[in-house]
Amino acid sequence: MAAMLYRISGILLILSSLLGFLGQIFALALWEGYYLFGHHLIGDLGVSACEQIRDDSGPRYICSPGHDWFNYGTALSGILLLIGAVVLVAAGRETGPAEKVAGFYPVGVALIISGITMSVVGFFPSDVNAPLHDAAATTRVLATWVAMVTATWVVGGAVAKQQMPILHGSSRILSLILLLVSVGAFALLFSGGGSTPGFYQRLSFEVLSVWTILLGAVLYRVPGRGQREEKKRRQREQFRAAQQERDEAVRKAVENLEGN
Repeated sequence: MAAMLYRISGILLILSSLLGFLGQIFALALWEGYYLFGHHLIGDLGVSACEQIRDDSGPRYICSPGHDWFNYGTALSGILLLIGAVVLVAAGRETGPAEKVAGFYPVGVALIISGITMSVVGFFPSDVNAPLHDAAATTRVLATWVAMVTATWVVGGAVAKQQMPILHGSSRILSLILLLVSVGAFALLFSGGGSTPGFYQRLSFEVLSVWTILLGAVLYRVPGRGQREEKKRRQREQFRAAQQERDEAVRKAVENLEGN
């Protein structure tokens, strides 16, 4: 049961990100005029009116007839992320110590918050409730960072508890790179963003979706990895037992020689 839950969680996380990207693609395809990735913000795709606006990111013309694709895609993406995170927590509670994913609870809770706030971003576009939209978007970023940090640095504790780290090897290195890119781009965005605020915002936010796909792929493989880890653990125990037998045999042989 737990193995299936891990796989379901992984699939839901992957679908969440893909659905969000799909909503953006449709909205971009229907955009009237030129959508400049360095100039326009992601949320501009969800604005219902065609208008010239001026805000902290500079003046720009917005006309997104496909705004519903973006808004509903974002909202549904958040719902899938929320469900996937809940399933992750359930999977962690169902497994025994040998197959338990270390850090499943804090990562799951952080992603639950991320999913809820992502849905808020979709249900409340910037032209409907800008303060709530912006606050939810920022909270999503911070919550996902918490999940990324926990999943990336939980390795040491996992080994001590004889549990599987969520991320390991190349996936852990890639997670760290994505985290640094997201944090760096976010810092540049809020320091002014230069002449390309849209680029820094997209880099900071979209990297989170890429990481979610990475996490989903890793979770999908957890059951098989658990079996491999359990096999390695048994092999280590057998090796230690054999080593102890050899050491005991050598000790007795030495004692016999000394007795003679």
